[in-house]
Amino acid sequence: MQTFVMDQYSQLWTEGFRQNHFCWPAATFDSEKWRYETIRPGQDALKVQTSEYDPRTKLRIAYQENVQLVQKSIAEKLSLVADLDEKAMQTIKTIATNVSEAWVLFGTQRCRLFFVFEDLKVTVEPRESHASSGQSMELLVKPDLRRIGDADGESLDKELLVSGCNGEIRMFEY
Repeated sequence: MQTFVMDQYSQLWTEGFRQNHFCWPAATFDSEKWRYETIRPGQDALKVQTSEYDPRTKLRIAYQENVQLVQKSIAEKLSLVADLDEKAMQTIKTIATNVSEAWVLFGTQRCRLFFVFEDLKVTVEPRESHASSGQSMELLVKPDLRRIGDADGESLDKELLVSGCNGEIRMFEY
């Protein structure tokens, strides 16, 4: 049974990320129960070394490949506005790893946790010099952290902001 679940989960995980995003189904009691019960073996598979014939190996390899895709994507975007040295690349690797670990950890919770990147409070940073090109750039400082459901896996009809986890965008004029 566990092999079947792991194969199913591996397929869902891999297919979801190959589309450059992963999207859980709509929140229902059954989908949330399946999510937090199924992802735990997946989380464990990321921590243990297994043989190439173990179905968990495919899951771990897909996860590692996708962490690298996140890292590459971040580096590509940042390289448009800055030179990236070895220290910056190590920081990007740390960010990609932390985000990926958070995604897995979020999946093990009885409530559905997710980040929101849109419609956040925007703070305008004052210019340091009087000369300005009239252009601005918005930088996501931190996203909202929201949840659907409660600690019992119920109350799935409400989306709530996690206390103290308000998002913020800063606008810089240059």
